[in-house]
Amino acid sequence: MPIAHGGIAKLIEECGELQQVLGKFLTYGMGEHPDGKGPLDKRIEDEMADVLAAMRLVGVKHQTIDLARINFRAEQKLKLFLDWDKRG
Repeated sequence: MPIAHGGIAKLIEECGELQQVLGKFLTYGMGEHPDGKGPLDKRIEDEMADVLAAMRLVGVKHQTIDLARINFRAEQKLKLFLDWDKRG
């Protein structure tokens, strides 16, 4: 079965799953969640990886999306965020 809308629906789904596990982290910290599905740090890693994969899928399926530009902007944004973090 093809992935709907060139991966856009999958990206939305994966972003939602990342939000859920981050919400659990804010509530319970980095340890084990009461649902017994494993440590939250590993679940965050998995969901972040799933979001990255879905983003790449969208880039592959939509020829007008420039993955190199996305990567460049991400590096620039990371530098900005790290600069903000130093100030705080």
